Amino acid sequence: MGFRTGHSTETALIAVTEEARKRVDQGLTTVIIMLDLSTAFDTVDHQVLIQRMRELGIKEQALAWFPSFLQDRSFLVLDRSFLSNKLQCRCGVPQGSALSPTLLNIYMSPLASLVESFGLALVSYADDTQLVISFSANETSEGATFLTCMQAVSSWMTQSKLQLNEEKTEAMILAPEPKPGISRTCPSALSEFPPPKKHVKSLGISLDPLLTLDLQATNISTTCFALLRLLRKIFVILPALARRLIVQAVILSRLDYGNGLFLGSPVYVKKKLQRVQNAAARLLLNIPRSSSVKAGLASLHWLPVVQRIKFKALCHIHRSLHDRGPMLLRNLATFYRPNRDLRSTTLALVTVPKIKKARWGGSSLMFLGAKLWNSLPLNLRLMEQELEFRKALKTWLF
Repeated sequence: MGFRTGHSTETALIAVTEEARKRVDQGLTTVIIMLDLSTAFDTVDHQVLIQRMRELGIKEQALAWFPSFLQDRSFLVLDRSFLSNKLQCRCGVPQGSALSPTLLNIYMSPLASLVESFGLALVSYADDTQLVISFSANETSEGATFLTCMQAVSSWMTQSKLQLNEEKTEAMILAPEPKPGISRTCPSALSEFPPPKKHVKSLGISLDPLLTLDLQATNISTTCFALLRLLRKIFVILPALARRLIVQAVILSRLDYGNGLFLGSPVYVKKKLQRVQNAAARLLLNIPRSSSVKAGLASLHWLPVVQRIKFKALCHIHRSLHDRGPMLLRNLATFYRPNRDLRSTTLALVTVPKIKKARWGGSSLMFLGAKLWNSLPLNLRLMEQELEFRKALKTWLF
């Protein structure tokens, strides 16, 4: 669920991709299905919401406050000079309120239990929900389970007065290397819902069947270079501080969004992002193309793209080790605990998971993050406070 401390769109996507990589590494054909609900905030039924809050243990005066917050609201439509009559809001939660995202999480909470009862993995952020299902060579039972689950989900949405947006619901197949005589095809259980795609977009990140994030890097590069060309025209009239703040807001923010997912991406994908950062530094510092930009990045106190990715990944590992991240990411890393007392017990090392396929398990945050963590100096590995760790980690990466 989203809108909670430690949760973000990035943690939701990491949970999905890590689960998918783990399953494909085990030799299973895995399908990620992105469910999208139409106007979820606006279709929350007040009576159903109050009942679910009661089931969570909210009662008496606390429960009585919520009908007062939700009911007796009205709205109207203004179109130029036309003003409609006031109408009563009989459903929905007020968007813009700090309380509304929490209410939506409560409203959607039974869906997770329903899906998990069928053995499927579910990760959701607000009204964006991802399902992960895997198929072995004999897909009969798995296919039947999936279809039964989707029928149950459809029935639950109808009872909850929610509507699935079929146009934005997408599916993508991730499969291990096909064996001779076996083609990489869509399992028959997915023949009707929905047709698989070569690329899907979830929470602002474009995913491909190999999870290289090549398309995402290309999209970021295209957008950022277009913005840099526009910024070049106005930077001549702006002071240096304003130029730097603008670049950080519109360029670096795009490079940093979801960059924890790029840890296992190929080198050529990361180079696309590095070219964007180099161009931004050249624009700010007026560095010619023929000159190296490395010193410029250091003067701006910008970590290179690869180091920024490592920084984000290690922060996720640190939160996992100290039980601060989302529950779905608490198993990203575990401290190494030998069967008998060894000197390594006090070194705060983490267990490197065993993998079968370098393309899948070998590119996971769980595997690469563990190796990165074990390469850190001992003083960093022993730090428990997150803020202290982040400061020391950034210094070390420089």
